[in-house]
Amino acid sequence: MHERCKKCGARLVHGKCLNCKDLKVIEKGYLMVINKNDLRLYNKRFEVMEQNKDFIWPCLLGLMYASFSGHIIIGIIGSLIDILLIWLFFKVLTDSLIVGVLIICFLIFRILCGFFLNIICIQIDQTKINGIKAKYKKDYKDVLKSHNPDGKVYLVSTLVIFVFFLCGLFWFNMA
Repeated sequence: MHERCKKCGARLVHGKCLNCKDLKVIEKGYLMVINKNDLRLYNKRFEVMEQNKDFIWPCLLGLMYASFSGHIIIGIIGSLIDILLIWLFFKVLTDSLIVGVLIICFLIFRILCGFFLNIICIQIDQTKINGIKAKYKKDYKDVLKSHNPDGKVYLVSTLVIFVFFLCGLFWFNMA
């Protein structure tokens, strides 16, 4: 009837064992298997991200924190979202009810970033790893080892872009 795992005897789902593999997300109707060994090679911060040890930093930085994990595009988009929220905050500063709602939305967004941003970054890394495995079938582990994003440089770059856009926003609002 159902296929069984040869290691532990558990039922297989789409050919994958739920007991032997760490299954996290559904991708295209199939369960995406998270390969922790490949993720450790690909991203040096995997252990911290997996256990969400740095919960406070995603809360403080929002999506800009993704730059520190090697996802600079998400970080830049996050900084633009933050600028939009700051701009909305200062535009409606006169109405205290709307300001309160904006502050609550901002805090909820940051708390959600704290809980889910590391998981999202891990999923994106796993998707990239799957692409690398398909492209470099034999020596993909060497490619994974050579990928070492300098998170500090990415984060500083994103923060510089954030400050640049924020200053530009206030400059044009004053003019």
